[in-house]
Amino acid sequence: MRRFREIVTLAIAGWLAGCSGTLLETASLSLSADASVHDDKPIDLYSKVARGALTCWFGSQGSLKKTHIFHAEAAPEHSGGTVKIVIHERDQGAPSPRSLRTYRVAITPSANGSRMVAENLKMSDAMAKDMRADLARWSTGNSTCGVVGTGGWGSASPTGRDNEPKPKTMPATKQ
Repeated sequence: MRRFREIVTLAIAGWLAGCSGTLLETASLSLSADASVHDDKPIDLYSKVARGALTCWFGSQGSLKKTHIFHAEAAPEHSGGTVKIVIHERDQGAPSPRSLRTYRVAITPSANGSRMVAENLKMSDAMAKDMRADLARWSTGNSTCGVVGTGGWGSASPTGRDNEPKPKTMPATKQ
C-alpha cells in the first residue's frame, strides 16, 4: 500500500507541475534504486562519474569494454541540467550495437547540489554492487577503480569487427 501511495503521489506531482515523462521517469527510478545527494552541480558530478566509468569500466582493461556500451546525455543548466547515463549490452549483429539497457544513472538538480539515482536493470547482483561502490567513490572525487581488469578487448578486434583479415604468417623454412 505504501508503494502505491508513493507512485500516486509522484503521478499527481508530475501532473501538477505539468512536466514531461522525464521527471516522472527519474522520480520512478528513486523508488527502486539507490539514491544519494551531493553538493556538486549535476554537470560536475557527471564529470566525476563519467571520468571514472570511462577509465575503469570502459578503459583499455575495463570489465565492460568488450560487452557493453556507455551512453550519456547531459542537458545544459539553463535547460534543467539533468544527466542520464545508460549502460547498454553490446550487440555486434545489430545495425546499432546498442542493445538492451543493463544499468542507468540519473543525475538531477536538487536544492543545494544534485541527486544521483543508480538503477540495476540487468547486471548481476555482484557486478551491480561493485558498480554502486565505484559510483559512490567517484562522486567524492576518489578516482580509484573497483570494477576493472577482467574484460578489455579480449578476442575482439579494437575496431569491433571480428571478421577482419588476419595477417598471414610465412611457413618456416628448413635449413
